[in-house]
Amino acid sequence: MPKSREITHQTFVYTFGAQLTQLITLAAAILSRRFLGPTQVGIWATLQIVVEYAKYASMGSLYAVAKEIPYYTGKGRTDIAEEIKNVVFTIVLGSSFIIGCGLCLFAFLTRGRFPPEVTYGLFLVSAIILLQRLSDLLIQLLRCYKKFTLASSQMIWSAIVNAVLVAGLTYFFQIYGFMWAMILSFLFNMIYIYAHNQLPFRIRFPRERVRAVVALGFPLMLVGVMTTVLRSIDKISVAKFLGFEAMGYYSIAVLVSSYIQTFYNSIAVVLFPHFQEKFSLQDDPRDLRAFLHKATYAYALTTPILIGLAWIVAPFFIGMVLPQFVPGIAAMKILCFSMFFLALVQPYSDFLITIKKHLILFPLLAATAAVALPLTLWVIHAGYGITGVASVMTFAGFFNFSVTYFFASRYFIDSYAALRKYFKFLGCGAYLSLILLVFSRLFSVAGQSFLGVTAEVLLFLLLYSPLFLILNRKFALTAFVKEKFTRSKAKPELVPPDI
Repeated sequence: MPKSREITHQTFVYTFGAQLTQLITLAAAILSRRFLGPTQVGIWATLQIVVEYAKYASMGSLYAVAKEIPYYTGKGRTDIAEEIKNVVFTIVLGSSFIIGCGLCLFAFLTRGRFPPEVTYGLFLVSAIILLQRLSDLLIQLLRCYKKFTLASSQMIWSAIVNAVLVAGLTYFFQIYGFMWAMILSFLFNMIYIYAHNQLPFRIRFPRERVRAVVALGFPLMLVGVMTTVLRSIDKISVAKFLGFEAMGYYSIAVLVSSYIQTFYNSIAVVLFPHFQEKFSLQDDPRDLRAFLHKATYAYALTTPILIGLAWIVAPFFIGMVLPQFVPGIAAMKILCFSMFFLALVQPYSDFLITIKKHLILFPLLAATAAVALPLTLWVIHAGYGITGVASVMTFAGFFNFSVTYFFASRYFIDSYAALRKYFKFLGCGAYLSLILLVFSRLFSVAGQSFLGVTAEVLLFLLLYSPLFLILNRKFALTAFVKEKFTRSKAKPELVPPDI
């Protein structure tokens, strides 16, 4: 299969699986919020910050797996790739166990100082961290070896099992049932992957290979830490200064925007191992230029569709099934728009990591955080609430994309061409903003009917059609989808034209 078709096929399969998974997960999230209420949702969102930061205890080894295994596989050095897999398994297992024990000790020593849901939640979180890290390693290996069909089916079945467990256990046991559902879901992931792809693991800790993995993974981990810090400034600030209830409302904004994030993340997951294999052939950054341009245009032309649909559809469903979370709708709309810029920055961050210029990301992320943090604190103390916080995060996303794009583009394109493409990308965002501004003026969230929402969706798609025509011209989407679903005997090579 030609490389371009291979990538298109893998992207289609994995993205379809990711979006279907996210729909199922979204349904489970709505049910859990309905059963838990704003305060318990806020407590879980706060505990989830602990889970998010705990992943860095493995010293960046999972980042090394994502980069090094496809790189050495592309060079034909499968022996080195196998050794890296075993070393990282050992690091993940040991570090997760240590962190889990530390959390249990902290929960025991501080019992009575926090609400019971927090204290007992920390004991359950310690188990979640261990199982999630092992599950993430198995999923990462599927991606490294480009087994995207299995990865897609795993996502879908995992989402179904998770939804059933969350709905049942949360209804009867509230937040404790929710966390037990997470534990059982991670166990299912591990069993499912091992049953379909028995990857052998050995406890291996050779000093030279460990040093090499940590030397590469640790800086990437720090980049990940800084990215997490940047993207959790809003959640931490809301929880600390506005309280758990406000955090519960803001979780709606995070939930809907995370659905959009899944879309561009799924494309990045497919592209990253191809980046590594392509770069391993000659170690020339210019070889990745076509990948970058096509990926960024795909993001710029498709992400606005999801943002627009979220603006129109999400408020209707929130008002219908989660009326107690309606105060979070305004923040949700604003935060969703930040996903446009976060999608655009993804391929250029991956590019800098691939060509081993990831240290440049440190000052870029630090500068973005230096912009976001004081602005977030200012809007909170000025009384703008969660909508002000969401506005700051959108501006931070725009700032981060701009600086990352121009630093990355100098490795493969001249300044004039880079500036021209930059404004093309922003033009897609500006057109989306114009459409949404018109919609916010013409239509009201209150009193919407299903037919009214359907009419708004059709109108939005009509107004967006010029950008869809550009997308179809560049990537031949209708021809590809027609081939897949009609199983035509004539299968022409679908090579997107050069950008």
